[in-house]
Amino acid sequence: FARLATAVVAGGFVVRVVTLLTVAPERTDGGDPLYYHAQANLLGGGRGFLEPLNWIARADTLPSALHGPLYSLYLSFFSRLGATTYVDHKLASVLVGTATVAVAVLIGRRVGGAAVGIAAGVLAAVYPNLWVIDGILFPEGIFVLLCGLAVLGAYRWRETRRPLDIALVGVAIGLSALARGEGIFLGPLLVLPWVLRTLGRAAWRQRVGALAWAAVGALVIVGPWTARNLVRFEEPVPLSTNGNELHVYSNCPDAYGGKFLGYWVFA
Repeated sequence: FARLATAVVAGGFVVRVVTLLTVAPERTDGGDPLYYHAQANLLGGGRGFLEPLNWIARADTLPSALHGPLYSLYLSFFSRLGATTYVDHKLASVLVGTATVAVAVLIGRRVGGAAVGIAAGVLAAVYPNLWVIDGILFPEGIFVLLCGLAVLGAYRWRETRRPLDIALVGVAIGLSALARGEGIFLGPLLVLPWVLRTLGRAAWRQRVGALAWAAVGALVIVGPWTARNLVRFEEPVPLSTNGNELHVYSNCPDAYGGKFLGYWVFA
């Protein structure tokens, strides 16, 4: 199993590198990819979570929470090492995608055994909606990885019942929420039913205790970012502000009919 799993993960890495060089668009220097790329370099230079587009245009030092901080923070570690180009950051994202393949293998093995684990890894290695993310600098890659780690951690906690293990599930959920805000829904959609089903007729204190440990794990991760936002902005921003932007651009009359049907209307 170990040899096959290693081969599958290595194959996932090769697929991502090859598609990065042959399929991914050459230009990703606008929109969200520009945001994450530029903010990572600002962080790597010690300037903090600034709004990168205003920095590029006018060198304005405006705080930003347009997107969650995790993806930019991850890329910034490579920026600190001198890997500051778009290609550098895409290769850093390839490492995330490769880790996702490994997590898929481990989840599959826990669900259905070694054969299922290998099959899950092969699917994750070649599935376009996974490898395409790494070539365009979007945070969904690291988000999917953290969702997988939360699921894997939930299986581990079911075996051990240790508070630390369920707290680590909360940590994975907190990190996923810092990549994409909807990650916070893993709390009610994953942890709550998983704990209630696993503990069954156990004393309510055990069930509440497990849920509390998961909540603590998530809050330890999300809390510092939320506290920073409460200090830096005039209005409360728990995670990010980008939801309203999508609402304005795509949920308007021009996007529901006429020549811009189904588009984003920036006007």
